[in-house]
Amino acid sequence: MDETEPLQVLLTELRRLRAEGVETVPLSAESVDILRTLKGQPKIAAPSAPSAPVKPQAEYKRDPLVVPTEPKPRAPVGKVDDSAIPEPPKVNLPAGLNKSDQMAALEGIVKACPECQRHLGKVKPLIFGAGNLDAEIVFVGEAPTENDEYENKSFSGENGQLLEKALKAMGLACENVYTTYVMKWRPETPTGFGSRTPTPRELAFCLPYLRAQLAVIKPKVVVVLGGTALHALTGDFTKRITDERGRWYTVEGLDVIATFHPSYLLRNPSQTPKRHFWEDLLAVMEKTGMPISEKQRGFFR
Repeated sequence: MDETEPLQVLLTELRRLRAEGVETVPLSAESVDILRTLKGQPKIAAPSAPSAPVKPQAEYKRDPLVVPTEPKPRAPVGKVDDSAIPEPPKVNLPAGLNKSDQMAALEGIVKACPECQRHLGKVKPLIFGAGNLDAEIVFVGEAPTENDEYENKSFSGENGQLLEKALKAMGLACENVYTTYVMKWRPETPTGFGSRTPTPRELAFCLPYLRAQLAVIKPKVVVVLGGTALHALTGDFTKRITDERGRWYTVEGLDVIATFHPSYLLRNPSQTPKRHFWEDLLAVMEKTGMPISEKQRGFFR
């Protein structure tokens, strides 16, 4: 492996974080040593005693959502050639069907889509979406992850665990909502592993399928998780999630609110984005008429 490749991976991830509005990134002592090694510099000797007392883990129990874990960086990519992506499809569902049959028909249309087949191949599962077709709340992310493909479900792994904790804090279960993605396949990377941000053309191609899903479910609120999904639904790729989170939009006659993606919360140790995330969920509860207790309102006080 080229000795500069790890640094390129790091630079690519830092540029992506900066585009999402992240201004600071915490580094552990181990991470600093790794960076110094990559730059050909000696490691910094560990002090004999910490300069400041280490906060015990128990102090984090106030966080009703999650204790952040170390993130998995996205795979580095250069300029993505998406010229082979055709124009977005037109979706026409059969009339006179109930929601279950409509969604099954839509899933069949996506599975038969030549472009989706080209990206899924013979081994990748279709991560179509899951949950209650009568849900008042739909959560929309940008694209399936490698772990989603392995688990064959949307929002698997740590992202799903955090979302499940958030739903529990709202007084909901996963069965009460519907979760899905804009993309119906995981955007390819040069190595075939990891994740990358979908291109506008890829998002535009898959958007009609998402719109059809929302038309079947007819939720009261659509919660958009992350800037990329917000770009897809609004068509405005200049929006930054740090500026737009908590704001309400009307898209295709639906009330839409944007907030942080669980992966952003997992890699950000600060309590501030978690508090903002929870405030956005409280706004969703108010919009849908859910009761809110004083305990729920005071989670981050």
